[in-house]
Amino acid sequence: MTKDILKSTVHASVKMQHISPRKARLVADLIRYKTATKALVILQTTHKKAARIILKLLNSAIANATNNAGLDATQLVISKLLVNDGPTLKRYQPHSRGRAYPILKRTSHFYIELAELNSSFDSFVEEMEKENKTSKESKKEVKKEVKKSVEKQPKKVESAKKTSTKKEVKPKTEKTTSNKKEIKKPEVKKDSTKVTSKTSKKEPVKKAETAKTKEVKKPAKKVEPKVKKETKKGDK
Repeated sequence: MTKDILKSTVHASVKMQHISPRKARLVADLIRYKTATKALVILQTTHKKAARIILKLLNSAIANATNNAGLDATQLVISKLLVNDGPTLKRYQPHSRGRAYPILKRTSHFYIELAELNSSFDSFVEEMEKENKTSKESKKEVKKEVKKSVEKQPKKVESAKKTSTKKEVKPKTEKTTSNKKEIKKPEVKKDSTKVTSKTSKKEPVKKAETAKTKEVKKPAKKVEPKVKKETKKGDK
């Protein structure tokens, strides 16, 4: 199918560019399989070193297509874009303790190929769009049918599942121990008459004690008579 769409191809290449291929592939992925006009706009707006290299390469490929092969520049598409590894330049930098720190200066090779689209390309695009629309419509119909089938199912199944999920609670059984025998302690009966008699005796005692405490007064302080100190004749 691609042979019918693409009429003729033109290529251009550049080698030994001082940039690592890993960095250059980031820009190459942006314009691969796009038209030449779109690729020119993308490369002019990307601020990377690889964008300048690929832009020069693309312009030379378009010039080859128009001048040498006589192709239409508006119908050109980037059919192939490769970024391959080139030879690495090894350099060294002095480091601490007399060591040499290696520096790898990588290079890369670029290869681009442009192809002119056939007149049947427009019809091919229209066919692909129709197929996509029909596939989307069929998917929507299938989803609707599935929803209807789910809604028609009885709800008893859900209730049965709910009952099955509940855990069955077994009644607790009292454990009977044959070896251990329960020993009942004899109940001690308290005489109510004795208790009442004790309480009746204690009550008046409390009253008497309270009366004594009221009657008892603090003893008065003894006042000692003042004794005059005898002064000797020699003392002044």
